[in-house]
Amino acid sequence: MEFFNGSTSLGVDTIAPYSIIWKPAASGNYILTARATDSQAAVGTSTSATVTVVAPLPAPTISSFSPASGPVGTSVLINGTNLSAVTSVQFNSVAASVWKSVSATQISATVPLGATTGPVRVSTATASATSAAAFTVTTPPARVVISQIYAGGGRWWSDFSHDYVELHNPGTTPAQLEGWSLQLTGGSGTRWTVISLKGTIPAKGYYLIALAGGDYAYDLPKSDASGFYDLAAKQGKVALMRTSTPLAVSSPLGLATLNDLVGYGSANAYEGSYPAIAPERYYAIFRANAGATDTNTNYQDFDWNYAAPRNSATPVTLRRKQPLPRFGR
Repeated sequence: MEFFNGSTSLGVDTIAPYSIIWKPAASGNYILTARATDSQAAVGTSTSATVTVVAPLPAPTISSFSPASGPVGTSVLINGTNLSAVTSVQFNSVAASVWKSVSATQISATVPLGATTGPVRVSTATASATSAAAFTVTTPPARVVISQIYAGGGRWWSDFSHDYVELHNPGTTPAQLEGWSLQLTGGSGTRWTVISLKGTIPAKGYYLIALAGGDYAYDLPKSDASGFYDLAAKQGKVALMRTSTPLAVSSPLGLATLNDLVGYGSANAYEGSYPAIAPERYYAIFRANAGATDTNTNYQDFDWNYAAPRNSATPVTLRRKQPLPRFGR
């Protein structure tokens, strides 16, 4: 059996099944046939087959990626050349299951579970490219919530000497608060009072921030942080931020540094569809399930109860009393 490209012989094979190995020298269209000759010198020729050989795609390159760091689940934009034919993306040898080609010069990829700090790599069917810089896989920010707000401190009828805000760490590891702040303003305010935070909240534990007050009632437990701010009982906004830069907006929702927001009463910024109920004369508002419930809906997550401030020394087995009856909106 002899094989041809046009009239040019490509080779002969005398043993069935008949085949040859042919490597075209250049891209283009080739018309291939096979010619069989039997022992009696009879000849038969196959119908022709047109084969199109395309030039290999240029190898991909990576020029940069952004952001340079982030936790698992971060979306990373990879820049380079010849990226339209990429078949896989890896973060330090761990394949990304979620990625897409944006253009011939960009790919968007999500940092996969199990990825560690290291280079980014993209591959096509024939070549690959590895970034010069490493992507740093970071630990996600601690999940800390505002768990209790009390605005009745320091009055002659108060149960406690000061207003306060309580934080809760529902996680299983301590939460580091260095560089964080609690920021407070009125229900429609844009100028926020900043209280810097430090230290840690134990796993499943609490953190007490003492605010303005007086001498008419019982002292609070030892606070973990303090600042002078008189919480309004009827309306207010309390934001837990992963920065100490003062807010200058009516609503911090959507900011990357926002960790939690509670708007109560007639506040104009809050999580969900409605603000939380306002604290009453004797009662604080509590987040449900010992502070762990967070559906990102302030009105649904908070209810009244007798003020019961908890600090970082409070045993994590402490449970609050049953909530008071509440009325629907």
